[in-house]
Amino acid sequence: MDNGMAAIRAMAAQAVEKLVVAPDLAGSVDVVAAFARAIPERVICGLIGVPNKDMPLLRDWSASVSTILDTGYDDAFGTKPNAVDEMSAYFIDHLRGLLAHGLMPPLLGGLPALVETLGLTTAGRNIALLAFAGHETTVHLIGNMLFHLANQPALWSALRADRRLVPGAVAETLRLESPVQKICRWPLERMSIGDCEVERDESIVLHVGAANRDPDRFADPSRFDLHRGSRQNLAFGRGAHVCIGRALAEMEGTMVLNAALDRWTTIEPVAAIWADNSSMRGLKALTLRLVP
Repeated sequence: MDNGMAAIRAMAAQAVEKLVVAPDLAGSVDVVAAFARAIPERVICGLIGVPNKDMPLLRDWSASVSTILDTGYDDAFGTKPNAVDEMSAYFIDHLRGLLAHGLMPPLLGGLPALVETLGLTTAGRNIALLAFAGHETTVHLIGNMLFHLANQPALWSALRADRRLVPGAVAETLRLESPVQKICRWPLERMSIGDCEVERDESIVLHVGAANRDPDRFADPSRFDLHRGSRQNLAFGRGAHVCIGRALAEMEGTMVLNAALDRWTTIEPVAAIWADNSSMRGLKALTLRLVP
């Protein structure tokens, strides 16, 4: 493992230790509020050098961007100021400050070259996207995973008995409850998808959540199967457009699940509130009864 990946793993482990292992979490706990959101926030902010005092800004912007993804891209590119513009302005200024002081956070070691290639404005906008996508999907991964495991006690028992099944639990959550449900693409040339002809530059919507429940690809697709296989889903995309945050999200999900299995003999469902969003699949709140 190179030094960069070791630093990332150490940062994630520190967040899990602080928010899952160290606190006295037992009884009825909203796990989204307690750690499912806070851990990915702390990790991504640490990796791109965002100070702790600005984490509430990231949380507010992420909520707004999630809404924009649900209501339509016209809201993001309209004339009114919105969270996309605010995040972009913040990160453009953030990168300017990092360069001025010679600071290179773990994920931004190549920042000077990035800015030289893309320019400060485009680089800032890309890092704003990284800040959002690099944690919001992991928030939902953790919450969705604990929701299913709490509602199926046999799965929790199986994981406690055999930790080799943990990667399968993470992968199956990503398949069954894909944090990103749909994505947009604009083909560079005319193409065919099945019986559908798509013109160049025509916007198309790809339903990742539906593909991950395709009965022709997955037997009994609505069943949470720990043995299905650790990489057999499209949650992070494929090929040239595969999500660069895949390894980080899987690492955080695995660390949180292992810590939870260490801490609690059982987790029992109390209440769940799902976010009303057609693009993102996740829980606004998840109250579980945690039994040490």
